[in-house]
This record gives sequence, C-alpha cells and structure tokens, in this order.
Amino acid sequence: MTENPVLRDIAADHPDAAGLMAQLEHFQLSLYGHADPAWVDAAEFTPPRGLFVVAYLH
Repeated sequence: MTENPVLRDIAADHPDAAGLMAQLEHFQLSLYGHADPAWVDAAEFTPPRGLFVVAYLH
C-alpha cells in the first residue's frame, strides 16, 4: 500500500527546507558539475510572493 503524501507549506528557512535545498545543490553538482547556490531568501517564498511546499510521507 502506498502512503499518501501530506503537503505542508513551511518557511524557506525551516530545517526541512534547508535540507532539501542542500540535496538539490548536491544533485546539481553531480549532474552538471556546478550548482546554483542553495541559499534561499526566505522572503521570496512568503505569500504573496511565493510559497515553499514540502511533501511528507508519514
């Protein structure tokens, strides 16, 4: 049986968001040999400008 993900909007500076951004940077490095900086301006992901959504499996 597959779990249904739970979607949550979290602050871009939340530890879970920071971990995902670090993983993205690592993936880009392994794929392209370079990466965009993992640093995120949390204000850019705050309504009404944006939103940082994470899918959790429990």
